[in-house]
Amino acid sequence: MKDAATWVMAYRHRQTAVITALFLVPLGIVVSVGVATASVLAHGVGGALPVLSGSLLILAVAGLVGPTHGLGLAAMSAAVLAGALFLGWLLRKTESLTLTVQISALIAMTGIVLFYVGIGDPQAFWVKWAQASPIFNQTGWEPTESQAEILSDSIRQLALFGTGIAGSAWWLLGVIGLVFGYHLWDIARDESESRFGRFRDLNLGRALAVLLLLQALLAALMGSTGVVANTAWVSIFAFSVHGVALVHWAQKKWKLPTMILPAAYVLYPLGMWQLMSLAGYVDSWFNFSRRQPEAPDT
Repeated sequence: MKDAATWVMAYRHRQTAVITALFLVPLGIVVSVGVATASVLAHGVGGALPVLSGSLLILAVAGLVGPTHGLGLAAMSAAVLAGALFLGWLLRKTESLTLTVQISALIAMTGIVLFYVGIGDPQAFWVKWAQASPIFNQTGWEPTESQAEILSDSIRQLALFGTGIAGSAWWLLGVIGLVFGYHLWDIARDESESRFGRFRDLNLGRALAVLLLLQALLAALMGSTGVVANTAWVSIFAFSVHGVALVHWAQKKWKLPTMILPAAYVLYPLGMWQLMSLAGYVDSWFNFSRRQPEAPDT
């Protein structure tokens, strides 16, 4: 990993090439965001702009001349790279990984609120978006009348949470890229100590825990599909990131098999994110990890 990180971070044109290439590979977008964030951490905003601009230009051209992606790829790449630029800048400013994650979560929640204010009817927006999606228009599948009715009902139900799911997914992509990019940048510097804190020490604190509690109470009073409930999705996923950090801490503390970490990442999208979210939320109140002495680095 260290050799790969050093190779990528040695020259900016390599960073541009890796960001562009992996962006076009399924699931490679996380690594692409990580390299973009690492570039900001290494060179600052001004120094990283040529790297990210070069990638954006190539991706935009690829989207415009491609047979299927079109403007969607260009718009998505611009939004993702802008997010990486912002998170890298924010981490440099706060000099704290924990504070950066906390602030970014609050910004994501604010964005969801502004989306509700600006759109007016988010459910109708997501229904139209789903119906116009290439998934339903380019597969060649022609549902029967009953199938179409069931599909429409399912879309309307999912649309009630569309804003929260989309906002939290976008935030989660950015934060995973941030953590990976921070690690990439950190090990490429050939220093043993993490300048802005270790990921395994991440603790979102009681303030966000209280906020999630208030969101749950307000959602129960105002309805489980309103703006408050949709912002709660970001809080829930934020504590799942806290839970992943706990897995890293436990592996280091008790010297568990290294395979525990990749297993946790594989199981995360398969449903374990809920358990990790619960573990992270409990730890934010009782701070189990910081009560234990830190295992020495080797």
